[in-house]
Amino acid sequence: MTEMIGHYQEDKIKSLFIGRKVVKAEGSELTLDDGTVLQVIPNDGGCSCGAGDYYLDNLNKFDNVITDVEIKAVPDSNDTWESSYTYQLFVYSGGISTSVADIKGDDGNGYYGTGFDIYVKSRPEPPKPRPVNIFDERNWIKQ
Repeated sequence: MTEMIGHYQEDKIKSLFIGRKVVKAEGSELTLDDGTVLQVIPNDGGCSCGAGDYYLDNLNKFDNVITDVEIKAVPDSNDTWESSYTYQLFVYSGGISTSVADIKGDDGNGYYGTGFDIYVKSRPEPPKPRPVNIFDERNWIKQ
């Protein structure tokens, strides 16, 4: 199953990460310990003016079981128009936190979008239940 999740859908993002580890961070992809591959896609404003254009600045592994997730939008203190932001995908575990993704850019006039999306590229299939042979005595419940 593939899915596109916006940066504002924090509950869906939490459901992807909580209970997992980020075992690989390469290119624009994060790989979780269950084999799920997530691609971080910065917003592309689609305008030659640069409004709404964001880029992926940093990706990191996180080798602890994740207990919470937070999306932070930090305004650029040097921006006089207050339209430049760094979006950070923070994960937490036992008092430790780190940003596993930093996405930077500029909203410009606000008409061309902001932030990032997470594309769930692949998710492992749940294991199929094995059929049980009811005629085999090893499968009987002993009383």
